[in-house]
Amino acid sequence: MACYVLKALAKVHQAAISTNATMNMDAAEEALRHGKADTAQMKTEYDQRRQFLMDAMDKIGFHYTKPMGAFYLWVKIPDSFDGDSMAYAEHLAEKAKVAIVPVAAFTKLPVRYFRISYAASMEKLKRAVDGLAKFFAEDGSFYD
Repeated sequence: MACYVLKALAKVHQAAISTNATMNMDAAEEALRHGKADTAQMKTEYDQRRQFLMDAMDKIGFHYTKPMGAFYLWVKIPDSFDGDSMAYAEHLAEKAKVAIVPVAAFTKLPVRYFRISYAASMEKLKRAVDGLAKFFAEDGSFYD
């Protein structure tokens, strides 16, 4: 009896967790049938956001890897900061009021990088860049 119940639970679990809801399938069908213009528009928008963020990081002085298909910049933590990526994320949140994603969220290796996403509105990106620029103008520390 227990084996029968477990098999039935496994089916329910698979249907609930591993399959798409009908509304998701309907949305995917709509996108495939009518979404080419939307896709092109969003590609253009993301390209503009990416370029804006790269230009801003260049102006502030950050070193980063140019994205080749991602929606974020992979940015090097300044050498003058003594701490890991989690500490740096906390530091920027507290001091610059900017949220970044520390690499520590993805690996336990001591990599001194963070991610900053451009999958946000241009208004939010401008606020983030303004916060970073103001913070680093006042802080004065950066790469050695």
